[in-house]
Order: sequence, then C-alpha cells, then structure tokens
Amino acid sequence: MSIVPTSLAVPGTRSSARNTFSLIACLLCLQGCANHTVALWSENDAWVDVPEAISNYSNGLQLTFSPAAPHEPCANDCNGHAFRRFIDFMNIFEARDEATESEVRLRYGLSHQYFTPDNTQITVIQPDDRPYASWLSTSIEIVNERLVSDMSSNDRYARSSIGMRIGIVGPAAQGEELQSWWHRVCSCSDPQGWDLQLENEPGFVYTLNHERQLVRHDLSNSWSMDLIGTAEAAIGNVYTGAELAGTVRLGYNLSPRWQGKTMADIGYDVHDIGVSPGFFLMAGLTGRYVAQDIFVDGNTWRDSHSVNRTPWVSDQLLGLGMYWKQLELRATMIRRTDQYSTQSATTWFGSVVVVWRPSG
Repeated sequence: MSIVPTSLAVPGTRSSARNTFSLIACLLCLQGCANHTVALWSENDAWVDVPEAISNYSNGLQLTFSPAAPHEPCANDCNGHAFRRFIDFMNIFEARDEATESEVRLRYGLSHQYFTPDNTQITVIQPDDRPYASWLSTSIEIVNERLVSDMSSNDRYARSSIGMRIGIVGPAAQGEELQSWWHRVCSCSDPQGWDLQLENEPGFVYTLNHERQLVRHDLSNSWSMDLIGTAEAAIGNVYTGAELAGTVRLGYNLSPRWQGKTMADIGYDVHDIGVSPGFFLMAGLTGRYVAQDIFVDGNTWRDSHSVNRTPWVSDQLLGLGMYWKQLELRATMIRRTDQYSTQSATTWFGSVVVVWRPSG
C-alpha cells in the first residue's frame, strides 16, 4: 500500500514551492512523454461527498512515468550501465530460468500527500484526532510480469514487484503551504493548526507485492470480467504492514493487464491497451494489518502528537475507467475503516488519475 501512502522550498515561500513543483513536472513531461506513459493522480476527500465522513486524508498528488519499453537486464556486461546494474541488483524477483518468459517493467514517481485533523480551525493539539503531517517522496517500482498458462483459452497475468519510496515528512514537505494555497483558491477557511505538525524526518518504505489474475472470463466478443488477487508486505519508518486484497473488473474491450486503483498501489501504467475504445467497472476489498503508520503514530525518533493506532484496517472501493487511443481516465471511491481508536467517523476519499500514452 501502502501509504495513503510539492516541492521543496524554504518554509513560508508558498509561490516558490508551487513554482518549483510545476517546473519539475513540466521538465519531466517534456523529457518523458515521447517514450513514457505519464499518469497524473489526484486524491482528495472532497471528491467524495458523504455527510457522515471525516476529512482526515486531505490531499494527495502524484506524477508517474512508465517507460514504454521493458527493462533489459545487462547480464554479465554492466560496464557503463550503473542504473541498469542497480535495477538488476534490486530485482529479487527476476526470472533466472530462461524457460520462464517474463518482462521487467519500471515506473518512476514523484508524490505529495498531507493529512490533517477533521477540524482544521483549532490551534491547539486535539488529543483524539490525528496529527498534521505531510509527506513528499520519490519512488521507483520494478514489476516482473509474466503470462500464466492454464487449460483455458483466456490469457492471465501474474506480477511480482518491488517498490522503493524515499522522501521527507514534516515542514520541509510543504504541506501547510500547499493546503493554504488550495484553500485560498476554493475560498475555504485557512487551516490554523499546522504549527503542530510532525517534525522533519527522512522517510522510506520498501514494499514487496504479488498480484495474479485468478480468473479471467470472456462473456462475449467484447465483454470480459476478471478477478485479481493481491498480497503485499511493506517495511519502513513511514509505514510497516501487510495486506491481502481482491478486485473484480467487468468491462467492454477490457485490457487483460490492469493498472492501480489508488496512488499507493504498486505497479506500472500499461503502454499498449489496444486502439478500440473501452470502459470498465471495478469493486475491491482490502484487509490490512498496520504495524507502523507515522501519520497516526507520530515521529519515530522525536516526541510528537500521536493517537492510538488501530492495527486492523479495511478498504472497500468502487471505481470505473475508460480509455480511447492514447488517453485513459480512472476514478475510484474508497471507504476506509477507522485507523485510530478515537476516530469520530469513517474516512472516505476519491482517487482520480489521467493517463497519457505515447503513440505508436
């Protein structure tokens, strides 16, 4: 997952923070759009209007790049290929058996998330609500994908993946600046409690993930459905935990390969999903054991505000996606059970992603 889960600038220089992130995003797009699938994610509790919900996962932004061509291991000749050597070293799931046909896919990402108490107008610590926190990070994901053969005529895929995410939690992540700017744009009340946020702390999460199409069935020439199972474990000072999940998809011209449902999902954005228009509906259920969550437990090495973490958490989701030629749009509504014992209501948020694929 794992973390549910924008630029570095000197605290207080809000325009500088926004401009730096915008410049980085533009430069990456100009360099990568020609041969990368580019995805822009937005997660926000405002995307889901549920009266009884609380607003404690306030916002998430993510920009990811998936190379159109698979990664080529450098075998015994790694001279001059330090990055390829690093990927080969980290890829513990790489198929060593030449008879096993698999592709190694990569995805790079830059993301920002911030979390607040439900009431952002209180200027003192709220002992029963989560602390203010923001998290700026960069990530790389290594996905080993292979075709699973069986007695049926339907192709099914399996993936074994490694995710590595590093970044900074605290004022350096610019959560206060980003939320204050957004609240001015939407004419909302300016948040008052960011002086109480978690202190600066380097953060990392290392994730191992396995996904498999357990079922894929063609209902007609155009309609298909599948069931995807997921097992995942993660360790880090930002998040440590494990989860099991299942997702059902039903769609028209449904691609046999699948993409992520939220920013936290490990994977890559598929380059080739066909030229015909398509759409799908999906529903999913995740069960998660949480051993560490810095956004609830507080700073790892310093005293900070924290609340009593709930170790068992579940996500229920409904979503849809549509694609045509190079463009894809996916939207997911997530209901998350209580993450801490004094939580006043259930968390709801929406996840929206726009994907652009290179032509050819």
